[in-house]
Amino acid sequence: MKNTAHFYRELKGKRITLVKDILNEEKDAIEPLSELFYEWIMAGVREGRPEIQTSPKDLYIYASFFLETLGGKAYLARRDSRTRILIKYYSILILDEASRKGLNHYGIDILPRVTLLMDDISNQKGLEYRDRYLNALNRIEKEYKSKRS
Repeated sequence: MKNTAHFYRELKGKRITLVKDILNEEKDAIEPLSELFYEWIMAGVREGRPEIQTSPKDLYIYASFFLETLGGKAYLARRDSRTRILIKYYSILILDEASRKGLNHYGIDILPRVTLLMDDISNQKGLEYRDRYLNALNRIEKEYKSKRS
């Protein structure tokens, strides 16, 4: 409950409504918009752009929320499968980057999530960037498996 309340407080009700409206009205553009948004946020964080008022730590916390908490999982369960897959995908990319930079403070092992998401993506119809997602996840999976060997 604390995580859900924090998520709502941080995004403010109006922003959540805006995001939901965009997701509902622009279903055909959700994949390119998600990719563009992710790249914009990540570049802005790296470059310290003032319009991006977040940090790698904040992104890590939100990605962890979606993948690790009951509140995050419940939120995703109420979304359509394509939206759920995209949120999980970008959350994994954020956690992977956090791990590379030594910011995985919760010690989250993303390998099991990568494997499950690859299966979900393989079985999901209508993903425009399916191959791109699978290639990125395969790369992450190989890296994590080689680190364990």
